[in-house]
Amino acid sequence: MSLMVLPGVSQAKGAPDQELSVKIRFLLNHYAQKDVAGMMSLLSDGDVLIIGSDLSEVCTTREQAEKLFQSDFKLWESSSFGLIGKVYTQQAGDLITAFFDVPFTFLRGQNSQTVVVRFATVWKKSPQGLRLVQSMNTTPTIHQSAEELSSGGLNSSANKSNE
Repeated sequence: MSLMVLPGVSQAKGAPDQELSVKIRFLLNHYAQKDVAGMMSLLSDGDVLIIGSDLSEVCTTREQAEKLFQSDFKLWESSSFGLIGKVYTQQAGDLITAFFDVPFTFLRGQNSQTVVVRFATVWKKSPQGLRLVQSMNTTPTIHQSAEELSSGGLNSSANKSNE
């Protein structure tokens, strides 16, 4: 795996793949703008797999992905993504994987919240350029790694306050 530079990347080494950089930023910008048509324009015309953060969010068709985007976009009034970090890419044939973390800030009512979202994406080269064929995201935890939990993290002061 190689570390890649994207515009606005906070940690990076190596040379960027310009088309992939543009597509990832397009993905993030159009998601933040609640642009269903823009999001759909990124998806492969063939098979897709979009997995959201909830167990029920598994989309294997473009129609299911569109419904997921529409549901997501009802969750906030406005949003934005910050600097992309921890970017890892690998290419095999006409497929490119891109894994990255990015802060996502959203406004719901009077409350603004920022969470880090971890993306795992697979892009396929096509005559129309790179198209998204798979995407999965999650909100990573902090101080809940296997190492921390196995060394007594379950008994941390944060968890003791819940007793």
